[in-house]
Amino acid sequence: MCAVGNYSVTSPKSPDNPRPLNVFNHLKARWQSLCKLPDELSTHGCSMCVVHNSLVIIGGYTNAQRESVQREAFVYDPLFNTWSTFPPLSTPRALLGLAVVEEHDVIYAIGGSIVKMDLSGHPFPEPLACVEVCDLRMGTWREGPRLPKPIVRSNAVTCNNTVYTNISSPQSDVIYSLSTEKYKWERLTVVPRIRFVTSMTSWGEKLFVIGQRAHDFEVDPMCFDLGSEEWTTLLYRLHVPQPLRVEETPCFDDFTIVSNGGEGSYLYILTQHMTHRYNLAEEKWEDLGFPGCPGSGSYRVVTLHVPVSKMARFQH
Repeated sequence: MCAVGNYSVTSPKSPDNPRPLNVFNHLKARWQSLCKLPDELSTHGCSMCVVHNSLVIIGGYTNAQRESVQREAFVYDPLFNTWSTFPPLSTPRALLGLAVVEEHDVIYAIGGSIVKMDLSGHPFPEPLACVEVCDLRMGTWREGPRLPKPIVRSNAVTCNNTVYTNISSPQSDVIYSLSTEKYKWERLTVVPRIRFVTSMTSWGEKLFVIGQRAHDFEVDPMCFDLGSEEWTTLLYRLHVPQPLRVEETPCFDDFTIVSNGGEGSYLYILTQHMTHRYNLAEEKWEDLGFPGCPGSGSYRVVTLHVPVSKMARFQH
């Protein structure tokens, strides 16, 4: 499980420095620093995905003030512990959704926002409906099917070669699907209880979402079964009665699925202070006391297989 920090909660104007790439050591049940991020890379509003076990970071703002968007993109190879440049987007943006269809060797860059200036000279985000598709074999981006409407902050996930994303409506978020065969966005379902979706992931035939309601950050993660088309709740608050959050920040930063072969599959969820684990097969919360990711600020997290030999160098 690999996490990249975003900004400092105590001082949002000042990014954390240095900014390490943190990984969760499952053998030690703790977080540790794996390597330093490239000096040119800003992690404010960036998006991450994993392609053939390489970590790709695309988009974001050039600084904490969000005055301009980042053009550079990077890819990390955990086998050789090296960073390389990645083909940049045709339309640089921040807060975009990334979905990978490994079978077709493509990445979908969905929605997000660019920076505009108001009459007073202050930056503000302008939402985008454009979608770009990266052909990993050619190393080039092309235009994809546009979203039904623009969205400032997009989240995306892939399940069985179908791409899913959220689009905000006046009362709720709506999940849309994009079949690689039809190549057209279709409305799938309305997300219950959660007003603002902040992250999505998938396992088997299920989609998982986390987010928040207006003026209420203690919203349980939700699960949508693609077969039955029914929503269920993971009942996080039943097991953690006192929300672990910093004032005016979401209870959850991000989450990801980790499958450990015969040991099972788990949903790991990051809060500001702790890392929690949900057993997907048994549908219950376990090990609620793992430490949180070191440092301050919100995090984006993905699953990356890192050789134990690479992690051993960083053990204390």
